[in-house]
Amino acid sequence: MKKEYLIVTIFGLFVLAYVLDYFAGPLNLPVKNPFVVAHLVSKYPFTAVGIAARAIAIMLTTTLIISLAGSGMVKAITGFFVAGLFELYAIQQLATAAKVTTTQWTLSFAYGGLLMIIPIVYFLITGLLTSLHSKLSSEEKTGL
Repeated sequence: MKKEYLIVTIFGLFVLAYVLDYFAGPLNLPVKNPFVVAHLVSKYPFTAVGIAARAIAIMLTTTLIISLAGSGMVKAITGFFVAGLFELYAIQQLATAAKVTTTQWTLSFAYGGLLMIIPIVYFLITGLLTSLHSKLSSEEKTGL
């Protein structure tokens, strides 16, 4: 996929999330744990879809930025680190009831961090395959 299409998709997801939040109105969601919010889908459907769209956009943005890094292993490690930071941020925001970001953004960071598992696994596999390929081709050249 061309990076321009990805950037337009990311922008569209952020706009969709903003529009859904606008129509849903400001909410004070009673959330203590970012991973147990099943009641959101049935009680606040616009907000739930907005959180999902924003989480996908956050994951795609992070993946796009990480894809500019070096090898597959570096990308996987960087992605794992960033995903961990997203999760820690969300847990701290909800545990301390801090108002640095809204609950919708905090949940989006948490779910975006969880979605980062997909590109992390992809980068890990491509890094391992690239490493294996380079070792096999170097052995072939040396005649081992």
